[in-house]
Amino acid sequence: MKSKNVAITTLAVASAVIIGAAGVMLYLEHRRWLTAKEGIDIYRPKLTSSIARDPYPSLSNIVAVSNNVKTLEDDAALLRREMNAGQVTVEAGMDHLTWLSLLTKRKKDLQNRATVAKVKLPPRFPFGFEIYDQGTPPKVSDVRRLELQLKTVEQLCRIMYQSGISEIQTVTRELFEGQDVRATRGSVAAVAVATNESPLFTSEHFVIGLKAKEAALLDLLNGLAASKMFVVVTLVRVTGEPGVELRAMPKSGEDADSGLKPESAGDESLSAKVVTGRGKERPADVLIELDVYGFGSP
Repeated sequence: MKSKNVAITTLAVASAVIIGAAGVMLYLEHRRWLTAKEGIDIYRPKLTSSIARDPYPSLSNIVAVSNNVKTLEDDAALLRREMNAGQVTVEAGMDHLTWLSLLTKRKKDLQNRATVAKVKLPPRFPFGFEIYDQGTPPKVSDVRRLELQLKTVEQLCRIMYQSGISEIQTVTRELFEGQDVRATRGSVAAVAVATNESPLFTSEHFVIGLKAKEAALLDLLNGLAASKMFVVVTLVRVTGEPGVELRAMPKSGEDADSGLKPESAGDESLSAKVVTGRGKERPADVLIELDVYGFGSP
């Protein structure tokens, strides 16, 4: 009987402890809930006010920003129109067979113009389009860029004819018609496979080998610079006489100011020979690399 009372007493004490602990925990959780509720009640009016207020930015700001965007778009369109003035443009939709037939006629026209300008050309000169000499038509998807390249070559040839050069030896364009060829710029045979396109501009790379006297070469470079086309000459290499090389960016080890390879102390320039009567100027072999840039339609 005594042991039974002890067990009941122990159970009652344990229950009381558990109930007390549960009460303390419930009290603490209730306090935390009240603290959180007070915080929510404090910030609820601010939240309600923020939800009810006019959206940000205000309508006036939205209108102002929209007007600024329209002004920037108009300025960009005007800039593109001005940059496109006088540039080589190509209309879409030309048939590949039509282009091939026109290629032969236009090459013949360039040859006739060269004869009139007394500029020597190799026999059956292809002007960089030799892969179509056998009459194989290009892909329809290639016609637009081929026409752009052909028109650019026509413009470049006109500038060369007007400058009074003696001879055109090679004209190399970028080959993009799916051929796995990689260019080494600075070589007459160099060609490149690249689209050279960005959302803002396109570019075409050309390598031209020619013969010209010093005055004609200077006229040619001035003509390229004065052209309405955006032409950037990246390399001019003259061999024979006077035998100097000009680069847009000097190589490592070259004179950083001029980009010229220095002449040896015993060399006498071609100009000095001509002025003193000790030599007659002969056309020098010239290699020119250049990029022609075009800009997107306005």
